[in-house]
Amino acid sequence: TISLTFPKCCPMLSMPKSRHHPPCDTVCYTEQACNDELYPYSTKENKSFLSHRIIENRTDRLRIQEPCNEMNSLRKPQYQWCQHWKTRNVSSIDGADHNVTNKIYALDPYAAKLPPPGCSTLQSGGGSGSYQHVILFPQAKLAFCGIPKAGLTQWLQFLRFTFGAKDYQGFPHVKPEVAAMRFDMLREHTQMKILNDPEWKFAAILRNPAERLLSAYLDKVASKKAGLRKSFQNTYGLNYTISFEEFVNYLGEERQSCPVSKKNDKIDGLRGVDWCA
Repeated sequence: TISLTFPKCCPMLSMPKSRHHPPCDTVCYTEQACNDELYPYSTKENKSFLSHRIIENRTDRLRIQEPCNEMNSLRKPQYQWCQHWKTRNVSSIDGADHNVTNKIYALDPYAAKLPPPGCSTLQSGGGSGSYQHVILFPQAKLAFCGIPKAGLTQWLQFLRFTFGAKDYQGFPHVKPEVAAMRFDMLREHTQMKILNDPEWKFAAILRNPAERLLSAYLDKVASKKAGLRKSFQNTYGLNYTISFEEFVNYLGEERQSCPVSKKNDKIDGLRGVDWCA
């Protein structure tokens, strides 16, 4: 039983100050979040290591945003992003002696001509490349590769539970502790250290694809929440709730690129459903 003895909800003290914090962005009933500048980090060294990249001006933003948009606009579905850029262990035969040697190559997504880490910091998740839902559990040196409709929400709730958040059962996707642990938000040299440090482990939870598809339909298209239903309908120019068969047909349409919205330079599509977003 968790005792909710601290009555306040507050913006997380360790996060940058902001004039506006929506209620869902605050941490509730957790005293450390309001009063401890280290929370949710375990030490000052841990906080420094996991500090976020700083985008100071429009020039810096465009420097990152342009390759994100360009690479995403040229790609077909994300299966092209799930390849290994460089093999970590390669066996080769050396000369006439036929001695087998193992060579280790560093993993470098920035040299891979793929959507680089960091795109989601500019595109609200849409078009974020290979690292959209990589969340760090730093004390365990675990990088969890979350997959929508495969328990991602529960894993984010568990992350907040490990930090001691009293409201960990709430909707976690916009909570500041989760944002603090997003791989996409880290500085480039920190990302490279994690990718190439053998002590860090990457893990993912898989789900039957047919179950994921049905879950997405029930949650996004035929949802009991009118807002979610309207979001899908507006994206695809519909005025009614389509059947599951129609939903499958929409997702199966051949797409050669991901369109970029003229309104805000973000990838068009329904986040969590359309492969472009």
